[in-house]
Amino acid sequence: MKNEIKKPIIPFWARVNTYFEKMPEEYKLQKTCVDWFNFSFNSKDYIIYHIKNQEKNGLVRCVNKMIGVVSGMPDLHVILPNKDFYIELKTSKGKTSAEQLLIHNKLKTLNKDVYTCNSLDSFIDIVKKNL
Repeated sequence: MKNEIKKPIIPFWARVNTYFEKMPEEYKLQKTCVDWFNFSFNSKDYIIYHIKNQEKNGLVRCVNKMIGVVSGMPDLHVILPNKDFYIELKTSKGKTSAEQLLIHNKLKTLNKDVYTCNSLDSFIDIVKKNL
C-alpha cells in the first residue's frame, strides 16, 4: 500500500478556531472580552467566568434546571478583590429577554451591579470603572 494517500492531520487548535468562526456573534464578542480580561489581569486576584444558562435541547434544559442552572443569568461574572459584578453581552441585534430582565432585577435587589454591553470598548470601560 505504498501509493496510499494520507489525510493531513489538522491540529486541534485549528479545528477549534474553524468551529468557533461559525459560532454566533455574541460568542465571538464574549471570547474577545474574556481574552482581553485574562491578558490584562493575569492574576489570581481577578476572576472572570461564563455562566452557562441557555440550551435549546429540552431534555438538557430540564436536567440543567434540576442541577441549579438559572435561565436569564448574565453571561459573565467578574470577581475583583473588593467587588463583583455581572455583565450581559449583546450584539447590536440582540435584545435582553423578559427572563433576563427579571434575573437582572433580582440581582440588583441583592445589591449586585449588572451591566449590558455590546462591544469590547464598553466591556473595558465597565471593568475599569469597577477597579
